[in-house]
Amino acid sequence: MSDKTMVLMTGTECAGFIKIGGLADVLGTLPAQLNKLGMDVRVMIPFHRAIKDRYYGETKHLATFYVPVGNYAFYVGIETLTKGGVCYYFVDNEDMFGGPVYKGGGSEGEQYAFFCLALCECLDRIGFVPDVIHANDWQTGMIAEILHSQYGHRPQGKCKCVYTIHNMQYQGDFGFDAIKYWLHLDEKDRRQNYSFVKSALHHSDWISTVSPTYAREITTQEYGCSLESDIKTIVDRLSGIVNGIDMEIFNPATDEKIKKNYDVRSYTRKKDNKAELIKRTGLDIDPATPLIGMVSRLVEQKGIYLFMQIADRIMREDVAFVFLGTGEREYEQGLLYLAGRYPGRVASIIDYNDEMAHLIYAGSDAFLMPSRFEPCGISQMIAQRYGTPPIVRKTGGLIDTVTPFDPKTGAGDGFMFKEFSGEALYRAIKNALKTLGDKELKKQIIKNGMKLDHSFTESAKKYKELFEGIL
Repeated sequence: MSDKTMVLMTGTECAGFIKIGGLADVLGTLPAQLNKLGMDVRVMIPFHRAIKDRYYGETKHLATFYVPVGNYAFYVGIETLTKGGVCYYFVDNEDMFGGPVYKGGGSEGEQYAFFCLALCECLDRIGFVPDVIHANDWQTGMIAEILHSQYGHRPQGKCKCVYTIHNMQYQGDFGFDAIKYWLHLDEKDRRQNYSFVKSALHHSDWISTVSPTYAREITTQEYGCSLESDIKTIVDRLSGIVNGIDMEIFNPATDEKIKKNYDVRSYTRKKDNKAELIKRTGLDIDPATPLIGMVSRLVEQKGIYLFMQIADRIMREDVAFVFLGTGEREYEQGLLYLAGRYPGRVASIIDYNDEMAHLIYAGSDAFLMPSRFEPCGISQMIAQRYGTPPIVRKTGGLIDTVTPFDPKTGAGDGFMFKEFSGEALYRAIKNALKTLGDKELKKQIIKNGMKLDHSFTESAKKYKELFEGIL
């Protein structure tokens, strides 16, 4: 029996294997940091097709069994490998994970109901029954209820469960009848507006979010997404811990995806990355023209339509913009329209392109992030790391990671606006342009941002306290 606190972290994706969203960075970085603090933290994710194609020859098979989902028994294979000092487990089933990571609709509900059940069933079979299971996002929200209701007679039934909300907007809301069918729930557990997240709220030993401010916000009607009443009942076991970023991957001094490397002492080399960004995006601007970048999912949450409201006004200024991302059609089309309306001054790249993202972080003069809500956000931290001051709305994790710049004291590392309106965004951009137009102020805000420590080191210490505290 290990004398270390044993934790199994789980979710749908993990950097180093498969990455679609910010959750991958958490599962890909936090476990190693926790292990450095003397814990035994391992990771379990689905054996997605992209992972299997690359790593199948390196994995070791641990177990084979079947689990009942609905009226059918589904095969489960558990594979494992160790990478970067972290032990990873993979749940294998071709029907569930041989296609898209996220199937969408009811099929996705069944997909991750299966994953939750397979995880609960496998633990004593593979010889790793952790002290704590740390579940992330709605797809793993049923784990605590399954363990507590169906596994009390087995060792894993004693596991403590921590559940992290990454975005309250996504709840795995399939209704009680569907979830009951997939997981054979007891009718007595029927709840109104039942979902994977609602289950996690009521059955987990502790609930965390990805920033302290967001933990407070989700108790309100504005941010609670109809679950604020449920959340208010569990505030005594609710906390927020800010995510970090991988400081090695996002390091302008060593980043091979940018044109010219630099650090806080040689930040003026950003101009070479700006020149490359202008060239790669087909912009036709003077090198001195301020260039504002945005890397984002193009969805309503991100506040893109605020920019569209003020685009004609702000384009009267000496400024240019570059946008990168994919998402909802109306925002993709809107950004393409602006690129056509302002050729040479607006570049809209409708794509997921990691190399271009790095160049935008390094080559832009400021970074746009006007989110309606933002549980944590990592783009603002990456931008600061690359000496690109973020322009953000005062919400969620943006409050916890960005300090508004004060030209009188020289303190601060970004620009912030409060009201969710085009006018407020317009004033924030104007303020940023004025500040960055002053050579000394620009130098100060760049250095302030680049000196920040957004690593997972501090996050890991707080998670360690949380995991050990609930034991």
